[in-house]
Amino acid sequence: MKNNIKDIIVNLLMAVLCVAVVITTAKAVYEIYDYNKVYVRDEDYFLNELKYGSYEGMLIAMHQNEVNGEKATPAMEECYAIAAYYEAATYYKAYLLNGEIEKAAEKKEIMEQKKELTGELSYAIDEINIKLDLENVDSIF
Repeated sequence: MKNNIKDIIVNLLMAVLCVAVVITTAKAVYEIYDYNKVYVRDEDYFLNELKYGSYEGMLIAMHQNEVNGEKATPAMEECYAIAAYYEAATYYKAYLLNGEIEKAAEKKEIMEQKKELTGELSYAIDEINIKLDLENVDSIF
């Protein structure tokens, strides 16, 4: 009788351990799948970032979309232009403050090119210029 009870307990313990191994393996497979999942940002994401003035977020999302080969809609192209303008403007200010006038001029040219592509979202250009205090930087040089 004692051996019978021990066998039952051992069998139950093995069953519990087998279930635990299966659950753990399934969770590991899910985590690996989720880790490798490609996240692309859509038009709504960009417009939301723009609404809150998160140009850095737009820039990061733009680069992620480009790396992942995401095809941009016309509205996303305008958002990409805003993000690229912000990137160029950031470098422009840094180069000016460091006295690298030639590099600053290159970034200023990119800023002008991207400004033309912003379409209905062109109001963000003024916000970026204010955020980066470009008026005061331009007046120094």
